[in-house]
Amino acid sequence: MSRIEAENLVLVRGGQRVLDGVSLHVDGGELLGLVGPNGAGKTSLLKCLACLLPCAGDVRLDGVSLAALSPRERATRLAYLGQDGRLGWALTLVDFVALGRLPHRPRWGAWRLCGEDEAAIDAAIAVMRIDPLRFRRVDHLSGGECARARLARALAVGATVLLADEPVAALDPYHQLNVMELLARQCAAGATVITALHDLTLASRFCHRVLLLDRGRAVAHGEPRHVLTPRNLQRVYHISAMTGEHHNERYVMPWRCQPNPD
Repeated sequence: MSRIEAENLVLVRGGQRVLDGVSLHVDGGELLGLVGPNGAGKTSLLKCLACLLPCAGDVRLDGVSLAALSPRERATRLAYLGQDGRLGWALTLVDFVALGRLPHRPRWGAWRLCGEDEAAIDAAIAVMRIDPLRFRRVDHLSGGECARARLARALAVGATVLLADEPVAALDPYHQLNVMELLARQCAAGATVITALHDLTLASRFCHRVLLLDRGRAVAHGEPRHVLTPRNLQRVYHISAMTGEHHNERYVMPWRCQPNPD
């Protein structure tokens, strides 16, 4: 299990604060959802947590600053899944998923799979249910197939922390639920997962906690039922929403555009 912490992250781009003093902590076994409208800072926060964007503040993994780790150490302990779903490479799916094992090679130029690599690749392909596509070129996959292949590549890393930016955005309802169930299982096995989501019901059902962002600031942080309230949703999204429970699980249904109550 790994604990990831961020303290007072500030990111300035184009003279504007994209992140303004955001702090968080996520323990092993937890699934944290990042929610908020477009432009709230979700993607920027994930990239800062992955050390893909320079920012002020500190990000620590198990008490050690990520800045103190080598790129290879970061790449083996933390997997990042961006939201760009385009795959233009003439690689088979299995070779594409195998790229997730690159940080584990003895040196960056060496590329010979060992038994551990092959097992990790096969497990990632199996868990995403894309084995029938194993030898298809990734530039011939559908949008949903690409999304599942990209998540398989991230899982093949075998990292204890997964940062996933809108992993269900291109998927149909069945595969959206399948991916969220998969992330929940990863957490149950001890992984730490932080994911950006737009679907508020998926965030309510599957996330242990959510961080609600707006214009680069943390508006609320805690259990979904205490964060995704009608008041907060009206304030941040400018919508009215219905909330309730089905089979003891909470749902949030955006219903109507509303002016900001403030």
